[in-house]
Amino acid sequence: MTQPQHKPSRTRDDAIQRALLRAYVNKNYEKYQSLWDKAASRPSKQSWNWAAFFLSLGWLAYRKMYALSALWIGLLLLELIASIVFGYSERYSNAFGLGLAFAAGQVGNVLYDRHASKQVDQVKAALPSSHWVSSLRTRGGASWAAGIAAWVIYLLLWLLVTLVAEKL
Repeated sequence: MTQPQHKPSRTRDDAIQRALLRAYVNKNYEKYQSLWDKAASRPSKQSWNWAAFFLSLGWLAYRKMYALSALWIGLLLLELIASIVFGYSERYSNAFGLGLAFAAGQVGNVLYDRHASKQVDQVKAALPSSHWVSSLRTRGGASWAAGIAAWVIYLLLWLLVTLVAEKL
């Protein structure tokens, strides 16, 4: 007769997941986990993030969400190109930029939660448990250099688009 297999308790799995998220997020983990816990009780799962609102693409890169930061840069540049091609008023560009900033502030914490959880899941799937924490600490945290680089890249591309537009 075989012994029944015991599944790990849900609370144990949650504790492991939280410990791994702590390793990935590093500084300010408690703040983010508190926001994520509060947001989990809401239908929208959203909470406000002032840093994401004011710094948008730089905040995304700072938190190592590079693909989203690149998407933000792309959206801002597409709007710039559209404003040059169609010649609409600067106030529409300002409204678009403000709308993007508002969107970042509104969904920034949700995006970061999903990103961090995805990173944890990838490490858990790829490595033995003895390497999870060290790998997440290396992958995670924040990068001032990336946040600044995102803004520099955007400004350089903005300048390039503007100079090309002047030549046309």
